[in-house]
Amino acid sequence: MIDPGQYIVSETHTFGIEEFPEVQQEILRILEKTSRMPSPRKADIIISFLKDHMIKSEWVLAEPELVALITSSQAGTKNLERLFASGRKNIPFLFGLENYIRKILLSP
Repeated sequence: MIDPGQYIVSETHTFGIEEFPEVQQEILRILEKTSRMPSPRKADIIISFLKDHMIKSEWVLAEPELVALITSSQAGTKNLERLFASGRKNIPFLFGLENYIRKILLSP
């Protein structure tokens, strides 16, 4: 049985944010909540957590406020986490999703 909250990403699916409006909204909320947290690692920390629920210990020490935010329930990332989980077998899809997140989070 498929989880109704789970996305279906085939092995040939290409990433396009227009297909995932809930994900886009979550990314924009993360951008808003982290806008006052300038960090060269911001995108890496956020993507690492969303993708694998893991963050390097040196990042935790260097960016405790950002890590606390992204790992808390107030970050509101359930759709992003589900999309990463659903796309695990499609590396180009994940690459597109990660690039989109980086582009948004690192934009001036």
